[in-house]
This record gives sequence, C-alpha cells and structure tokens, in this order.
Amino acid sequence: MTRQEALHYAIFTLQQQPPSKKRNDAVNILLQMAESCKYIKWTKDNVIQALDNWKAEHGRNPSVTDLSEPDMPKGTTIKKLFDMSPSAFMNLYYPRKQNKKPTNKYNLMLPDDYKKIFVKQYQKHSPTSARQYDALRDKGTPSWTTIIFHCGLKTWSELLSFAGVEKCSKSIEDIHNRKFTVISHNPSYEKMVELLEEQKASLAKISKIK
Repeated sequence: MTRQEALHYAIFTLQQQPPSKKRNDAVNILLQMAESCKYIKWTKDNVIQALDNWKAEHGRNPSVTDLSEPDMPKGTTIKKLFDMSPSAFMNLYYPRKQNKKPTNKYNLMLPDDYKKIFVKQYQKHSPTSARQYDALRDKGTPSWTTIIFHCGLKTWSELLSFAGVEKCSKSIEDIHNRKFTVISHNPSYEKMVELLEEQKASLAKISKIK
C-alpha cells in the first residue's frame, strides 16, 4: 500500500463515522495531505518546469530546502534523473544570488573623489613609494590599494599618472630623519692642530734656507 492509498483508506474510514466537527476537521486535513502527496511521474522537463514555476511565484531561485514543499520534485528524484546530488543540481541550475556588498563610505565614492583624496595626501606627505604612502597617510583615508581598486587601476605608477602627480625622489620623512654632523669644540684637539700647524711652518722655513 502506497502513502496515497493509505491516506484515502483513512479518509474513507473516518467518513463512515457519525458526523462531528472533529471528524470533519480530520477528514479535511487528510484530504490536504493526499493532495500534497499526489503521484507525479517526474521527468527532466517537468522537474525544470516545477522549479521555474516556483521561482516565478516566489521571486527567487528555489533552494534544496524548498524541495520539501508540495508539488516540488524531491531530492531523490533529482538524483535519479540528473545523476547528481540535489545541492549540486541547485547550485548549477538555480544558484543563490550573492548578497550585496555591505554599504560603506568607500562604496559610495566616485573615482574623482578618490583622486582628490590621493592628491591631497600625496602633496602633504610626498611619499617615494606605495608602501610609504600607506605608512604616512592620514588616519581615516583609504589605502592606495583601495583607491586603485575603485578607480579601475592596477599599479602605483598608474595611480600617479591618473592623479597627475610627479614621482617624489625625497620625502618629507627623509628630510625630517636626515642626520646632521655637528662639530664640537675640544681644547685638546684644537691644541694638537695648532702644534701641527706650527711644525708645518717650521719645516717650510727650513726648506727655504736650504
């Protein structure tokens, strides 16, 4: 006995009992179950048709979970007809749409906005490389890789060309970190220099006399 036959037998048996609200409710529920369990001879074509109908009704692609609904092909049916797992079948023919990227301030900016930010930061810090730009840029400003991503660029050189700035040969940081040699006054050192100068002068006089 199939499930369909068992349901119809239960419905027939209940209908033989004296009428009552409880009996009527039970019969109605069983009739709905019988309708949802009605036999469908599934083929590849009507499987696709059923899934397309579900998609049109719900406004999205069905998922594996949705296969449990009435009038939908079961996972075992898909496995048998298409020789692949239900999840693989659904991912291939009815992929779930990816979630939209989370909205943030960078997604709302235009390439020209990125250009203005880069030029301002570049002129302020005068970096000699992309790495130095990220190290010196003000907090809260996008990295150079974020800028080229949203501007459709690929390299640091393309970014410099896009922004219309010249490559810096020496950065402000280099100037600030420059080491200066400071000569201190040392009396002993100065006395030694003085004696050497006097000796040099004496040797010069002797050479003239000869």
